[in-house]
Amino acid sequence: MTTRRATILLAVLLSSLSVGCGGDDPPDPLATRSGFCAEWAKRACNDEVVDACAAKDAETCREAQVDHCESLVSTSAYNRSLARGCLDAVRSALAEGELDADGAALVLRGEGACSFSCIEGDDGDCIEPTIVGGGEECSDSDTLCAPGFYCDGDNCIAKRGVGKDCSADVPCRDDLNCVGEAGARVCEERAANGEACTDDIDCQSGICAQGAQICASRIILSAAEPACELFR
Repeated sequence: MTTRRATILLAVLLSSLSVGCGGDDPPDPLATRSGFCAEWAKRACNDEVVDACAAKDAETCREAQVDHCESLVSTSAYNRSLARGCLDAVRSALAEGELDADGAALVLRGEGACSFSCIEGDDGDCIEPTIVGGGEECSDSDTLCAPGFYCDGDNCIAKRGVGKDCSADVPCRDDLNCVGEAGARVCEERAANGEACTDDIDCQSGICAQGAQICASRIILSAAEPACELFR
């Protein structure tokens, strides 16, 4: 009887400990933008990046990256369902302490997998847009044209190609630039690697190496690299 009673008491004790220790699920860090940005910073500030950018320490790097993340992703635009894919992409992009063209677009400008697209509604809430293709109606405020098209106010129209007239209202394809004097602007190819540039948008790669002012295929993080200001 004594052994049976001891066994029952032990079972009750273990059960109560299980409830006390594991009854509540830990909070989801990705439930809010602030939690997401803290996770972004952890992935961005690996040992390679902290060392290459000459950050004071990992904590300083993470604080800077939280600020950067919050500048890219508004509270209203943040979408929990897209968070994990973005974080995985940030980790991968910075794994070697350098950024290729896609990595630079992702980490520095919040594009690609880290583009949280939404339209602000009348009440200030974020509305996920309806994406429509070429020729389709786009006059509704919650409608966006698919990549490669723009809305002329009524329908989605293909963006202009090389040599075509362009303006702020009639844009070029995303891989081209609209250049020239007002009223006589045309779409032109962006500069290839090794050609002169003044800004990232001038280059096919999306990377204008500061200092050298030439288009490059990647950014090698270093203490002298302007992009490292975002990591320290």
